[in-house]
Amino acid sequence: MMDAAAEFPWLDPFEDAAAEIWLRDSSSILLWVNNAFVASVGRPREELIGRKIPGWTPAERRRSAAITAKVIEARQGLNVVRSVKLRGTTRWFQIHHGPVSPARTGGRSWCVLATAVDVTDYVQMAALRLLLGLRKRDARKLDNADERFVGLLLQGTTIRELSTALQTSVNNVTARLSALAGTPLG
Repeated sequence: MMDAAAEFPWLDPFEDAAAEIWLRDSSSILLWVNNAFVASVGRPREELIGRKIPGWTPAERRRSAAITAKVIEARQGLNVVRSVKLRGTTRWFQIHHGPVSPARTGGRSWCVLATAVDVTDYVQMAALRLLLGLRKRDARKLDNADERFVGLLLQGTTIRELSTALQTSVNNVTARLSALAGTPLG
């Protein structure tokens, strides 16, 4: 296997970035990862390059494959916010997936460069402010389901776990999260 750093020298400036950054091919195989990604996953770089992201459920792999296909087909970036359970802790990420042409991937087909910024603190603070605003009645009144939703969010629940707990689809959970994010936060 070729050295990833030598193969993708244009990624050198991102090696020590605070954001988690990875390059994957059209099959979602990791081609390059930065130090933040290695630290987050908790596995040596040698175990990551040439494989898919470890520890993902089949649903997460399907979602990743769909995003990869969409970005490559459209040749356009895509931003998503998602939750991931890493080593027993739920973290929320805002991730930008951008297409990378074969000219930059050593002759491979189109690839995707992903940049993930941890926004867990922002998500939990927004939920906490929403609950505090509710208690002061400065924010709109939440129904019991929304209040339970926010409570689960504060406990560090992932989108998948919210979906199971509330007996609804992931799309409904995502829509509810978007709606609550638009609520005046006190």
